Amino acid sequence: MKKLITLMVVLAAFSFASCKKEHECVCVSSLGTEVTTSMKATKKKAKNACEAKSEDAGGYTVTCKIMD
Repeated sequence: MKKLITLMVVLAAFSFASCKKEHECVCVSSLGTEVTTSMKATKKKAKNACEAKSEDAGGYTVTCKIMD
């Protein structure tokens, strides 16, 4: 029984660990241009970095989001 509980605790710890994976950031401009970049990071960090590339300048917009 002790071994089962220990195994469950170890598996739970691994499930909460963040791992870096390849995430694709797709940016689409108001002109219809699409640019895809790849980044290796945790999902949260990749999402924040990708969304930071979005911009709105004088009628020209670029919207970026993570595609998974």
